[in-house]
Amino acid sequence: MVIGEGEKMRCFIDYLKKEGEDLAKEIGNLRRKLKNSPKGRLEIKKNKSRVQYYLMDKEKNAKLKYIRKNDRKLACQIAQRDYDLNALRSLEQRYKAVHDVYDIYKSTDTSKQFRLTNAERRKLIIPRICDLSDEEYAAQWQKTVYQGKVFAQTDPEIYTVKGERVRSKSEKIIADLLERERIPYRYEYPICLTGDFYIYPDFLLLNKRTREEFFLEHFGMMDNPDYAEGMIRKLEEYEKCGIYPGKKLLMTFETKNRPLNTAVLDMIIQEFLL
Repeated sequence: MVIGEGEKMRCFIDYLKKEGEDLAKEIGNLRRKLKNSPKGRLEIKKNKSRVQYYLMDKEKNAKLKYIRKNDRKLACQIAQRDYDLNALRSLEQRYKAVHDVYDIYKSTDTSKQFRLTNAERRKLIIPRICDLSDEEYAAQWQKTVYQGKVFAQTDPEIYTVKGERVRSKSEKIIADLLERERIPYRYEYPICLTGDFYIYPDFLLLNKRTREEFFLEHFGMMDNPDYAEGMIRKLEEYEKCGIYPGKKLLMTFETKNRPLNTAVLDMIIQEFLL
């Protein structure tokens, strides 16, 4: 239920690339700025309560020149120049470190090594999970074999476009929309929350890009008091395990007068699953 190692690696490499680009831009700006900065060294002396500024000119026998009050801008420019020079040196060191680490991580990318392995040889290898492409990872995730909840004889026979049986027309709409968007899901996959207590979320979903899992619960009879009370108990079980609505737990609702809002479902998919 956390971001996978492969995605962490990709995020880290992307971060290093972006950090290098930002540092290069900042270094370039500082270098251009320093081209127009004044020369000389600033000396600051304190005479009782007065602070006096002097300009030391290295080209003229290091004589001190008093900077008058009405020319205090020069002191500010030199102080800023010295600060910018120190900042530039630090940024250049950081850029080199980021660039070196980026090169190391790119050159030691085991997922790239796996992808470049001969197809026949790959069949003989059990790859590290983080070395799989997003599609390969999703395919393996989807292959998981499990026993969902048993259907009662009185349950309606409703099937998705994949031929999978679900319990309501709204769940069929959700499943078909997930399939259309190519979002891997497991219907009523048993999850052990605490001890030997199992819960069967309507859908366990996978974001292929982040490899993060989400629960999706559809509450279809919100105008039924007994059903609503059962929903509250179910939500409490999720929350006891640190699974909170709007984070790991996604929800859709309907009543007799307000059917499933597919526009809202689309927004949920765009926000969390793509």
